Amino acid sequence: MNSLNSQSTSSEINFLQECLGTEISRTPFEPFVDADKAAQFLSLSRKHVLKLAVRGLIPAHPLGLGERKTWRFLLSELRDWMLSNGSSRSAKAGSSRTISGGGSRKGGQ
Repeated sequence: MNSLNSQSTSSEINFLQECLGTEISRTPFEPFVDADKAAQFLSLSRKHVLKLAVRGLIPAHPLGLGERKTWRFLLSELRDWMLSNGSSRSAKAGSSRTISGGGSRKGGQ
């Protein structure tokens, strides 16, 4: 492992520790976090994170067999999802956005 990968991994572990508010080991094990920690990590509200999880739009792990589920998240999966989806969406949005002036939002031209 070169020093750049080592530094990157170390800084990612430090960032995760800050988000979790606890020390994590440097082993491959990663603890699951609740919606509050996931929301803090993504800078979203807890309610919005849960809505995205229920709709299957973000990586999430449901617990429970009933209609109401408890959701758990892996911060590494959320990070990977943000990096892969964020860049592809912004590229698509940037290429298809146009600016028009004077139109009303309610069906105006």
